Amino acid sequence: MRLSIYKTILIFVLPFIFTSFTFAQTERETGIELCKKGDYKGAIKLLKQATKIDSDDANAWYYLGFSYLKTDKLKEAEKALKTVIKLKPDDSQGYIGVAYLQLSANKIYEAQAAAQKALELNEQNPEAHYIVGLINFRNGSFNGAYERAEKAIKIDPNFADAYLLKSEALTFSYGTIRGTVTKSPTREVELLKESVVNMEKYLSLLTYSEDKKFQQERLESLKFFAAHYEKPENQILNNLGNASAAAANYIPFKITSKPRPAYTTSARAAGLSGTVRLLVEFSENGKVKYILVLKGLGFGLNEQVIKAAQGIEFEPATKDGKPISVVKQIEYSFLIY
Repeated sequence: MRLSIYKTILIFVLPFIFTSFTFAQTERETGIELCKKGDYKGAIKLLKQATKIDSDDANAWYYLGFSYLKTDKLKEAEKALKTVIKLKPDDSQGYIGVAYLQLSANKIYEAQAAAQKALELNEQNPEAHYIVGLINFRNGSFNGAYERAEKAIKIDPNFADAYLLKSEALTFSYGTIRGTVTKSPTREVELLKESVVNMEKYLSLLTYSEDKKFQQERLESLKFFAAHYEKPENQILNNLGNASAAAANYIPFKITSKPRPAYTTSARAAGLSGTVRLLVEFSENGKVKYILVLKGLGFGLNEQVIKAAQGIEFEPATKDGKPISVVKQIEYSFLIY
């Protein structure tokens, strides 16, 4: 009789358990796909359900933590990523997640330690090389960032973010002289041209992103400035506009209003100060058209600076009485007390 009861229970319970885990697997796979596409809010909704049903699913916990991180829910991200390490202490993925987390809090030393641990566990993990590249980039070693992005791409040619990192390393190299991907002075414009190629590849692999419009605008600016500096008379970055200034009957442009950018919550939490330098085209119609970040701070400040620069009001430069476009560098500084 008792055996019969057990059989009856199993008949009803086992299908339920099987259905629940099948549902969790579906939620996990769909959630991971949404995370990879950049739909982090959608990913969180599904992955939370998946981890409730199967709390030992380290993969679901990792992508849940990463999605929390991308939506600035750092406490939730930390909990999820620590769960990954607890479930799989010998797997690199959890340490990669922790490195992202520490980097988002501007804790460079801790991020380096976690990234190094991830590489020790799996040197063939492309994301481990990528996160090391991000740390190099944050430290101003653009050549180091470029090389790590290259390694990540060699392992996974479809790793979209690695192409973005390469593009940014090349662009920032063009705007500075330290820690850069080097070219001879007459070939510096190739940094921008190669940056264009990598940005195009990044966007071709990006199926969904909340900031895709912003990145598309960045590509258009890259193309403009690459073409601009391909002309010999415009190739010296630190003497922008000199050729025009030397011309007869030239009157330089005049900024009449320069809005201040907002200071982001994440930058304030990280205690971030510094300068963002932009390359800007001040067009003949009195509008700012193309903007490129040559030196940035991250934590949303670059985007805020671009938004502020787009609102600059100015009187166009003129030559022989006619308005003309000029390219100039401008800076915005952030101080926190």
